[in-house]
Amino acid sequence: MGNTPVILPQDDEQVDTRQRALQEARGKYQLKQHTFGLSAVQQRLVNIVNIPPMLSKLPKEEKQSLYYKIRFAAQYLFFALYALFQRLVGCGRQWTIDRMVQHFRFPCLLKEPKGCEVWRKTAINRQEQTEVGFTHILMDGVSVCMHRNLSNRHPIYKILLPHFRYMHAINIAARDDLLPPGGFIEKDMYIKRVLMIKLISKHNENCVYDPIQTSLEKRGAKDIPGYFFKDDALQLEGAIRRFVHQYVTHYYKNDDRIVKEDEEIQGFYQELMAERAMDGSRGCGMNGIPEINSVKNLVDVLTYFIYTCSVEHSATNFPQYEQYAFPPNFAALLHGHPEDEKADIDAIMPTREEMFSTIKIMKVLTLVFTNSLGNYEDVYMREMDTDGRNFVAAFQQHLTEIQNRIDNRNADIMAGNDPNQLQEYQYEWLLPKNVLNSISI
Repeated sequence: MGNTPVILPQDDEQVDTRQRALQEARGKYQLKQHTFGLSAVQQRLVNIVNIPPMLSKLPKEEKQSLYYKIRFAAQYLFFALYALFQRLVGCGRQWTIDRMVQHFRFPCLLKEPKGCEVWRKTAINRQEQTEVGFTHILMDGVSVCMHRNLSNRHPIYKILLPHFRYMHAINIAARDDLLPPGGFIEKDMYIKRVLMIKLISKHNENCVYDPIQTSLEKRGAKDIPGYFFKDDALQLEGAIRRFVHQYVTHYYKNDDRIVKEDEEIQGFYQELMAERAMDGSRGCGMNGIPEINSVKNLVDVLTYFIYTCSVEHSATNFPQYEQYAFPPNFAALLHGHPEDEKADIDAIMPTREEMFSTIKIMKVLTLVFTNSLGNYEDVYMREMDTDGRNFVAAFQQHLTEIQNRIDNRNADIMAGNDPNQLQEYQYEWLLPKNVLNSISI
């Protein structure tokens, strides 16, 4: 990626160069309605057309760096060998909840999951609920539409691109390794792959543009005290919105007319909204995205995309080890009839082999290989002009202030805990340093 100017299409004198680059990008970035190896009957069962289309084929520009691949392979190999070792040493021994607890209590190579710690200290079964936002699939199509419609000279291309770093590569890996017949979801998750895809389809059938404020209001969660995800997510969304507003109003001179006359932005919007087709020839079929006919609406849409790729993904992805590693807290797989209140709780738990297979995947899915929110890699910073870099610096300063506020709150929580009573835990998942720019894992 070389240094390219930052310029709107209506102001660009190098029209032919810009158009040639866009045509080349459209050849590389094409949408496809993936079927995930489902049979024709299964595709009808899950209503496959409701799954958002994704990138058809990975361009070389989207491949992970050699450094990323080596680190990922090393970590995966380590956890795979650890799971194999646990399978061998536990052969023939009954695997009970007490043994699960003891495994993490004694010194081992794995950090004790928070779910296990809570279980030990409360001696009751606590089940958490989490809502996965299907960020990977939704944002995959958005990135394709961006590449197909926005020149790499466009200021909006430059602000969005860091938030799609390595996303396509990890999505293809997940599609090929986790979702196919015989993959992790089929072997080690209670719901199995067909029903999981059906759930994703059902979610996206009714999925509409739903910013965090609207989502909280719909769920009646806006005023819940002690709901730290809400508190931290709103702060981060506000920081993203302020950054995007400064950036957009600068390049569009706070003029709605310039937004309307931007053919590339209008093409981007049209392809986002166009109906889905099985051959991927139309668009993403997104619902409810406000028409990008004003500076305000453009700020709203970009804020939503950046928030989804960073805050929402991090909040749902990175707690997975803490939640799933200790099955009594949040089991990926159960046996028999767990809904039967008379069922033997040890008997319905995953086997030792199944538990460590889950741990292997959850550790890999929570690896961190890219930068935290606002800390854009040099390759992206070089592509911005001086004004753009100044806006990023202000964004980083705002995030530092949020980091300090959350740190202070968490310190107060720990200081107020009574060691003889149920502990209140810090919420650290949305510390800005723990939120990644992109859906890179």
